[in-house]
Amino acid sequence: MGFSGKFVHAINANGRVSIPSKFRENLKSVRSEDRIVLRKTSACVQAYPTEDWWKFFNALPTKTKSDRYAKRKISANSMEVEIDNNGRVLLPAEFRERFSSECVFLGMGDGLFEIWDSGAWQEVSSEEIDSEELSPEYGEFEL
Repeated sequence: MGFSGKFVHAINANGRVSIPSKFRENLKSVRSEDRIVLRKTSACVQAYPTEDWWKFFNALPTKTKSDRYAKRKISANSMEVEIDNNGRVLLPAEFRERFSSECVFLGMGDGLFEIWDSGAWQEVSSEEIDSEELSPEYGEFEL
């Protein structure tokens, strides 16, 4: 079972936001977790179930100096957060500075969902997709 769909939620004045109930159900039924890992990217915040995050993170190589530096940057932009009894997470202050009072949750399949500022998501979602660059597997979908 993975994360799918788009959900719009308000961020309260303290920086708390409710995780969509379908995502919470997935987290509870499949992984029985009350924590997730948030990772700040240049476009959005990615959210991973804790177990999936550690599998991903621990599999990253550290063979070269650049590998180790990249892994440090990924770690520095990631934070484990608790899901409270109401199904909300507190977005860390340094993560929420990009958000207005509303965000969009996007399911990205197994082990990942994204949290976008609603304005940033509107901008990105209105961009045209270059069908020549698109992998053939997307051919059956209307985009």
